[in-house]
Amino acid sequence: MSMTSKMKALWISLLLLTAMVNAPNCLAKESSASSSTLSPAFSLDDVGMTPWGPIAPGSIGRPRVALALGGGGLRGAAHVGVLRVLRREGIPIDCITGCSIGSVVGGLYCAGMPLETIEAKLLSGQIQRAYAPIWVRSPLLQPIALAVATIRRQPGLSNASRFAKYLDKQLAPYNRRVENVNPRFCALANNLIDGQPYQMLTGNLASAIAVSSALPPVIKPVHTELGDFIDGGLRANVPTTAARNFDPAIVIGVSVTQNIQPTTHKKVRTIKGVADRMTVMGASVIDTYHSQLADITIGPDCNGISIFSTKRSDVVKAIQAGECAAEAALPAIRRQLQKHGMTPANAYNLPAGVRPIGVVPAPNPL
Repeated sequence: MSMTSKMKALWISLLLLTAMVNAPNCLAKESSASSSTLSPAFSLDDVGMTPWGPIAPGSIGRPRVALALGGGGLRGAAHVGVLRVLRREGIPIDCITGCSIGSVVGGLYCAGMPLETIEAKLLSGQIQRAYAPIWVRSPLLQPIALAVATIRRQPGLSNASRFAKYLDKQLAPYNRRVENVNPRFCALANNLIDGQPYQMLTGNLASAIAVSSALPPVIKPVHTELGDFIDGGLRANVPTTAARNFDPAIVIGVSVTQNIQPTTHKKVRTIKGVADRMTVMGASVIDTYHSQLADITIGPDCNGISIFSTKRSDVVKAIQAGECAAEAALPAIRRQLQKHGMTPANAYNLPAGVRPIGVVPAPNPL
């Protein structure tokens, strides 16, 4: 970067800092959305929060299969690849639990949004921009935004309602209520007040996804009558325990957490370097524990992809990694189905030799 460019960047940063300090709601500015495109009862409070526990899923006439989609920022684009392979192969998925990006992909999919549409929104960066404003995504502006948030005693850089309103608009042609989607869906969140995990099984789907994705300090905790809620991945980044609440015969877990690789002394000589390393180590331990609670774990190789990456190439890489990992897991999945007397055909009550359309009814066109 030339000296002139650096000076321009510094000048812009100073102007932004001044604007942030003087504008009361700058950091919490919500994306505009016309009332005609939002759900009539849209509200972040319109979510049925309940402590973790058994769910009464109802009988489907055969053993149930649950899919637990883990958190991991942009690495979660791999979930699109996993779902694509499972659907292509006719693997039945009756319920999906999700944390963070797992709740984003899983929730949109359960609502009826085609995988191709979800993929397009990730490739274009639309979802990433809606989740994290420019002052969060920019390496130049992020430290300034953090400083302003600290000065103004704010618990985060942006509001969850910004992301929720975006999601609600995207869900307009599909199911907008958690209790109405198919497959069944459950988003997870953690309560800062009582320290306990909660599951969201009813209410506005966009709100449930946004609460499950409220990762501090990027997104402020969501305040409700029950407490202050944040990203569901803190206690169970791969929500296999929540998936077990649906009483399934088979749980398939998908972990997109970066594997622990040896690093260098130079990379852990700064506060940020140490914090990043501790995050990777902690997430790896949590994911390892919860992945062991699944009957099959799919682990896409997303190493090298930052959770806040804005690169289109990283989306492509993650989706391809999800497809490869899911294909590698197919033999184990089929063995589990056979163990419970199922095949991809009879799981859908189809005649032998007839290939099912997919995990859910044929999606609406793009």
